Amino acid sequence: FFPVTGARMAGLQAHRALKFGDKRWLPDSAANSCMRCNKPFIMLTRRRHHCRSCGDIVCHACSPATFVMIVDYGKKEITRPVRVCGRCETRLQKKAHKAKGTVEKQAGAKGDTQTVTDEKKLIYETRTICPHCAVVDGKEFTSTIPAQVIHKSGRILLSATCPTHGKISTLITKNVPFFKQMRLFDVKSTACEREHLEEITKRTTSDKSLKHHHHPLILHVNLFEKGAFVRRSRIERQVNDFRKSYEGEGAPKFVLQLNCGLVPKQDIPRMNEYLRKIEADYFDSKCPIIVNMPTDRLMDLAKLPRTILLNPRVFPSAKIFLTSVSSDNGKSIALLDTLILKLQEIQPIKLILDILVDRPCPRLDMVFKLFSKYPKMLPILMLTTWRSPTELYRNMINNDLNEKNNDMSPDDLLGKIELATEGRIGIKDIFPVAAGRVLEPFLERWGFGKYSIRPSSFSMFGTCLVSTGHHTSVPITKFLDPKAVFSRLEKLAEGFKKSSTTPWSSNDLENVKSLLSASSHHGLNVNDLLKFKDLQFVIVHNSMDYGSIDAIRRAQCAIVTGEGHAACTRCF
Repeated sequence: FFPVTGARMAGLQAHRALKFGDKRWLPDSAANSCMRCNKPFIMLTRRRHHCRSCGDIVCHACSPATFVMIVDYGKKEITRPVRVCGRCETRLQKKAHKAKGTVEKQAGAKGDTQTVTDEKKLIYETRTICPHCAVVDGKEFTSTIPAQVIHKSGRILLSATCPTHGKISTLITKNVPFFKQMRLFDVKSTACEREHLEEITKRTTSDKSLKHHHHPLILHVNLFEKGAFVRRSRIERQVNDFRKSYEGEGAPKFVLQLNCGLVPKQDIPRMNEYLRKIEADYFDSKCPIIVNMPTDRLMDLAKLPRTILLNPRVFPSAKIFLTSVSSDNGKSIALLDTLILKLQEIQPIKLILDILVDRPCPRLDMVFKLFSKYPKMLPILMLTTWRSPTELYRNMINNDLNEKNNDMSPDDLLGKIELATEGRIGIKDIFPVAAGRVLEPFLERWGFGKYSIRPSSFSMFGTCLVSTGHHTSVPITKFLDPKAVFSRLEKLAEGFKKSSTTPWSSNDLENVKSLLSASSHHGLNVNDLLKFKDLQFVIVHNSMDYGSIDAIRRAQCAIVTGEGHAACTRCF
């Protein structure tokens, strides 16, 4: 707590906290339910709280934030964070930003020599959680705090201040041009999407008038947890709840990912039959199914005579962990190579590589060597950044969450990708997965179904590799300008929307040819462009954890768990 000086009083714009006895302070008897959400107050579980700005009586859920105000402390005046309702928090923040801008202009006009040299620029406002409150104190997601994504000293940071544990700062990236490049493809978020995904799901389910244009692309469902198979009824409930929340008339399709976990090897035949039953349960939905398992378990599954992997709508996904200190990385890659050879014996089954990458990032030479070796078998390489929970918890305990110890940037991983490919894949070849939203009308028009491809631009990004008669696994950006393709596809898609019921026609092919020709580098022949084969996608899943949650990014997560949580945080 700090005494109130004249300068500090001016900066606060005389925001004085209400106290008991003030005219606007409502007595407890004035409200039996929250004056924001109308939920009744219940002793111990939903208590009364007063907003120190407007004096209204609200519940904890409707007043999760604090705001620094002037508080009478005996005969002194001090500044301290006090509870405010969500409505007042928004109003006070806007007023504070406006006042700050006025003070800075006045200081500049006077030639103030005490101006701060380390300026920060606000990019957008969001919300986050204090990791210490969430994990150590056990509050989880019940209490969020205001946060800002800012540009400061050549870095992009997620910055917030917890009333109890002080300042929290997360390094998002040191590559500012790359961050801005990715954000060019972002879909503008709505007020609804500035909340947590869980709250959006609840509100849109109960209030159909709310519009939320983001639909997760993938639903994760666990089949094996805590040493036992998950009951089929629970899986059915999770999928149905997801459909009710996000699906309706004309809603996009989704991909169902079944996570098999560390199922014992002797139970692999049982798991295979379980997978076959689940696939039959959702046969009518025609959604693609991904079966995600550790490499050794997937090997045993592939050896079964009636393996689920023979089903054309099922895609196996091999999960491995690569750590910066382990000597087992080479063994994991060698086991992947063996698995691919086994799948080739059965039939040309496409395999997705799902690789969790530790921080700091290990070398990826063996990964990309394997990926280039099998362009026909390996269509997708998913690289997910991951931080040791032990390291994060240690930083929480020590209240040491600054940008040095809370580095969640993808810079190291992108650098290792460029090193592993000897410069073949660089930053200039990377574009966000959200750019794929221009393909949505094309996929629907050409009979693949309606999908939503709109994850947050800095949560998922990567590149597309193509092979031609003269090149193998080369970034498509060597042949096409992605910005030009995106712009022209958007215009072409607008015409599709006006005639959405019209099927594929020969004019579509001519339009695509014309678009590719106009967007190609070095005057490449359009017929050569159409001969691209063996498309491969390298995708970086720049995930968050408890130490780096950005509510806006989280609300635009491409992946949702069966419990209705955003999977990007890997917290559940």
